[in-house]
Amino acid sequence: MEACDEEVFQDLTMALQRHVNLLKDPSKVKRRRAIQHISRKIEELCDEAEEKKGPALVVQKLFLESLAPNVTACLKDESEKPREISVGLCRMVLPFLDLEKSKNGG
Repeated sequence: MEACDEEVFQDLTMALQRHVNLLKDPSKVKRRRAIQHISRKIEELCDEAEEKKGPALVVQKLFLESLAPNVTACLKDESEKPREISVGLCRMVLPFLDLEKSKNGG
């Protein structure tokens, strides 16, 4: 990943960290708002990534390193909306993941 992409990754990670933390909040409303915010940000990044390769790498790294454990935990949320948004977010990110490369450690 290029230096400018690494900077974008760091900025997004910091910007989303509060919302990632809120995914574990006891309040259903806070969890729903957090996953909605994350989903909107990732959707914007995915739209940009469809046009350029750099943002695609950012999407991949951001999801695998920062979001995956927390977003997948939302798949078993007691509220339907966070589950629904989590599924949509995973489906949105899936085309950008190079799972073979990740699995082989490369």
